[in-house]
Amino acid sequence: VDPAFPMKELNTSYYPAARAAKVAQHYLNYHHGSPSKWFMVHAIKQASSEDISEVGTKYHIQFSVQEQATKEIVENCSAEILFRQTEVQSAPEVNCTCNDLLKIKTSDADHALYHHIKHQPDPMTGTDIPDSQGNIPKEMKPLWYLGGIGASFIMWQQSNESTLYNMAHVHSVKQLVSSKVHACRSGYTFTAFSFHLLDNTLFIMVPSIDL
Repeated sequence: VDPAFPMKELNTSYYPAARAAKVAQHYLNYHHGSPSKWFMVHAIKQASSEDISEVGTKYHIQFSVQEQATKEIVENCSAEILFRQTEVQSAPEVNCTCNDLLKIKTSDADHALYHHIKHQPDPMTGTDIPDSQGNIPKEMKPLWYLGGIGASFIMWQQSNESTLYNMAHVHSVKQLVSSKVHACRSGYTFTAFSFHLLDNTLFIMVPSIDL
């Protein structure tokens, strides 16, 4: 921390801390999420910010996350999130460490899903996840998580100091038939998603986005 730019402690219950932690959550899900692994901020333990002249605002967050499938809590996560002052909005710069994240093993479940999808007679599809009652059928959970991975990248890239994005709804998902499955880095068939995002700061639903 540069002594020229003093740190300001933040109330961990207020929006500035929550927004920064949410960006870290999106970053972690994009880099470490899978069809069987999805992280949410569990608790913000400490938060501070520093205003860097002609650069922007940097947030320092200490937090924990909970993996949603296993309900396992990962402690001792830390992140620095820099929102740069630019004429055209740019994605926040994130430096995040969460050492115990990789201890949550889901490779067996991920491979089982891959083989299930691969050997289905018809391409997998889904609509309205969750349904009008807020329910997500067990067989749709992997698609919800997969949609969330793609949405996490968009939410991370579009976040600023006035947003608090969550994925609210997967409108539709369709497995695309491809003869070049192995070209996909994750090893999964290519899947098309259309989903809605919710900015909880203003409670505005973002129109459906195709992925």
